[in-house]
Order: sequence, then structure tokens, then C-alpha cells
Amino acid sequence: MRASTRPVNIRRLRWPEERDAWLDFVAACFKSKGTPREYFERHLLYSADANEPLILVATDECSTFCASLRIFRLKQKICGRSYTNVGGIGEVCTHPNYRRRGIGRQLLEEAVKSMKNQEMDYSILHASKHLREFYVRAGWNIALPVRRRLLRVMLCNNASSFSGILCRRGARSDIPSLYAIWKEFSEARIDSGIQLRDLDRFRRWSWVELAVVGTLWVAEHDGDIVGYCSVVETAHSYRCREYGVSSKREDALHALFHTAASEAAPSSATEATIICDDTPFLASMCSSSAVEDDAFMVHALDNNNENITRIMGALGTHWNSDNF
Repeated sequence: MRASTRPVNIRRLRWPEERDAWLDFVAACFKSKGTPREYFERHLLYSADANEPLILVATDECSTFCASLRIFRLKQKICGRSYTNVGGIGEVCTHPNYRRRGIGRQLLEEAVKSMKNQEMDYSILHASKHLREFYVRAGWNIALPVRRRLLRVMLCNNASSFSGILCRRGARSDIPSLYAIWKEFSEARIDSGIQLRDLDRFRRWSWVELAVVGTLWVAEHDGDIVGYCSVVETAHSYRCREYGVSSKREDALHALFHTAASEAAPSSATEATIICDDTPFLASMCSSSAVEDDAFMVHALDNNNENITRIMGALGTHWNSDNF
């Protein structure tokens, strides 16, 4: 692909005619990061707006894709209020041959216009350290850094230490119970940053992310499900994608992490490391340090400074990055 110096055209992706071509394009752009095409395909299949995704593309004079981003239609709670319409920015990419020409900035400007037309209240995104300044210049503000907590799990066979909690692999029949735990654990604890999930969304999107992409474990006590966690194996550790526990047995998380690590680690291992997005709940359970990773950023689409302060203050205090 040769880059042209002529201006690009920014438009909405034609759906579904350009679906496969767009998937090929973003997969090629993210290839260096090791993100497979299937990752973006899952986002299309199981997101709430799967029938009409809001994707912007920049094309050259030959109608070749140069860059793209996606606006996720979300509903999010702020300061304990009812859910509000939010635009989540993701899958931002520019082909290497077209970089350093301001195309990404143009896409973001068009995205802001589109979100305003859709009457979204504000926009959110995650940004790695080297991209923060880029998004700041485009109008986003750093609400807070996203921290990861490294949990050392000592591997042993002493199941009695978990006080009658038994862990097993999750099954589709568990979905209603897992959804109830998610509502209790997330909606009751977090008054800002939580995203709306109904049972249907949990059944479609969350099940795939938790049980197909990751390995889903559930904890039971006296026949009742009291917690769950989903873990993905990485090169040198294990990444917890999401977890939730009942207020009746918050210690179930220890049993879940121990079981997940014990099953995945080599038989000769004596300990394992699980990486989790840091939350106040997790910090209260362990003494390990948290390390800064990405940043959570917000754009108040009405440019009202009071709203920016309110949103950033609320999310900075209560945000749970697992929910994005």
C-alpha cells in the first residue's frame, strides 16, 4: 500500500458490505501488537450495536482504508444517577504508510461530532502512556491512571483453608447466578463508571469474553454460587479479566485465584502471579503494590468545565476499569 499525499475522505463504514475488508484492515494495523482478527470480530458479533456498528474510516482517492476508529454505544452510571449515554472510543488505528499526517486527529474530530449528534453526554477511552498526549490534544482529559495489581498466589493442595468453598469450571447454566453476582458486586459497590449490562448482554457478550476467551471459574458454598473469575494465560503470568463475589462470601476470591492458578501453572510450580485491574476491593484484600499501566480518559462533549470536573472526579474516585 502506497501512501498518497492528497487529503483523505472520512465517512462512516458501509455496513455490512465493508465488514470483512474492515476486519482485514484493523487486523493488519494491530498485527505488530499480536491482536488477532478474531478479537475484532468478537467485538462486532457480541456488542450491543452488532446490527449497526458506528465505525468511521478514512479513505484515500482510491477508496483504500487509511485509518479507522469505532464508537461503542454505552450506558454508564455517574455519581449514583441513572445510566447516561456514553461514547466509548476504541480500535483506533492508522496504516503505517499514512501515519504522521494528522489523519487520526481528523477521525477523532469527526467522532466528537458524531457523538454529539447521537446525544451522547461524554466520551471515554483507555490510552497507553505514549498516546496520552495525542488524546489530550484532541480534547480528552486524563481522569486517572489505570493500575494493575500483581497478586502472588502460593500453590498448595490445602483446600480446607477455603472454609467449604469449592471451585469448578463455569457452565452456561450458571449464567443467571453469575449475572446476579455481577449486579450485586458491581452495581452496589460502584456508583460511577459501571456500564449497563442486562441479562441478554451478559449471556451473549460476557459469556464469550469470560468463558470462551478466558477460563471461567465459579465458587460454590453449600450448593450456591458465591463468586466467579475469568483468567487468561499470558507469556509469563495469568491475567484476570473479571471477577465478582457475593457479599456473603467475599473470601471466595482467594479460592478462585488459587484454583485458577493451580490448574494453569506447571505441576512443579510453587507460586504463580495473577495480574488484575486494581480496585479498592482488591486493594483491601491484599498488600501487593499496584503499577500504573494505561490511563482512563474522558471528553465532556458539551465542553462544560463543570461537567468535566464532575465526571473526572466521580470516575477518578470510583472507576473500575474492568467495566470498559
